[in-house]
Amino acid sequence: DYISGSLILAEHESNPASASLAEAEAAFKRAGETLGKAAAKEDARFKPLALLGLARTYALRGDLGSVKDALQWLEKEQGPVTLAGGARIFLVLAKRVESKEAKVQAFGLARKTLQALLRLKDLSDALRQDGSYLLGTAQLALGDLELSEAAHKEAVKSFAEAEKAGLKSERLYERWAEAYDRTGKIIRAAQLFRNAYELAPSPSTCLRAVEYYLNANPTSPEARSLLAEGKERFRDSKEIQKKYQEVFK
Repeated sequence: DYISGSLILAEHESNPASASLAEAEAAFKRAGETLGKAAAKEDARFKPLALLGLARTYALRGDLGSVKDALQWLEKEQGPVTLAGGARIFLVLAKRVESKEAKVQAFGLARKTLQALLRLKDLSDALRQDGSYLLGTAQLALGDLELSEAAHKEAVKSFAEAEKAGLKSERLYERWAEAYDRTGKIIRAAQLFRNAYELAPSPSTCLRAVEYYLNANPTSPEARSLLAEGKERFRDSKEIQKKYQEVFK
């Protein structure tokens, strides 16, 4: 039943019209009941996975109350994999709910769960990287929703922790740059957007870094250098060629 529910969820997320969340919910409930009655500890310990699957089903519906009920046990949980899974579910929920209040609750629950994850000792590098990055995204979103500079500053710190743990990716540097932008540090944001460009070169990542450098300094040598490089690297990009003409006119 757990495998069946997982397959239904995967199919639904790739094509919502192809699979029923009600079927996934029923499968995870059956799995939870079966595993809850299991005499062997080896079987019973898998019950949290069924509960996570059930909670993810509710999250995809945008059902805040049901997700909170399904994951009440997370408050006492010390397992890194289940804490990470629960946090991801709260982040999925935050995208599905519509009201500002519900989004704040969902991102707040994700933040709380990720903070619990990162307090664990002997956490693997992969989970520390992922946990710190996801914590930063939750804090960034809360900062935007609540107009909180404190949350934006916390996001900056969390993204720094993710890099310190070994994460280097376009998405990290983009979100980190956005957090610095919210705190008014435009040059630092530009530098991080440049890092994103260097990891994933494209006309859009190049132009984004250029724009931030120009916002900080209309005669920025860094912007001019990037544009000169982009002009040669992306000769088919009309946007790059247009921006080059504007800056070097």
